[in-house]
Amino acid sequence: MSCKLKTSIIALLILSNFQVMTFAQDIVNGDFESWTSNTSGILEPDSWETQNEPELIFVESSEGHSGKYSACMNVVWDNMMKKFTGASLSITQPVNADQKIGFLTGYCKGNSTNTDSLKIEIELFSTDKLIGTGLITIIQTAGDWTRFTVSIVYFTDMQPDKADISFAIIPVTGSYHQTEYCIDDLYFRKKNK
Repeated sequence: MSCKLKTSIIALLILSNFQVMTFAQDIVNGDFESWTSNTSGILEPDSWETQNEPELIFVESSEGHSGKYSACMNVVWDNMMKKFTGASLSITQPVNADQKIGFLTGYCKGNSTNTDSLKIEIELFSTDKLIGTGLITIIQTAGDWTRFTVSIVYFTDMQPDKADISFAIIPVTGSYHQTEYCIDDLYFRKKNK
């Protein structure tokens, strides 16, 4: 095999791997680098919905995995409900999905007190019909960033056109103060044929 052919093959392999990783760019603000004040003056991640309000800050910016910021979800005492309440974070507009997504990957770190866990869910649609889902639950007590992968199971052979992504802190026996999970660097990976 000629040196020129070997170089072309290696370049093609590198390019194909790069293309799989750049498929992730469809998740708007998936790196959580953009934040804007909501109507109450509370910073929130652009293109993501929280339940933040003046006396209850569930999601705030924190040190990022690869950039400056991540989205950090916290369990908060709700004085009106008289209990600790877990945070939720979901994409405000469905993500365009013009290829068959196989996985959602990203990074998280957290401090789970007792039984609080992080639920990560993705739903894929084709013309508003649910055609695939992925769900994992993480209980993590590590302070270091850890990569997660959510595998997607399809119910049909239909091609998706949009995806919804959500995160929630879920208590098993009750939410606990000081539980937090930070999320960063979300990526889609294509489904292998």
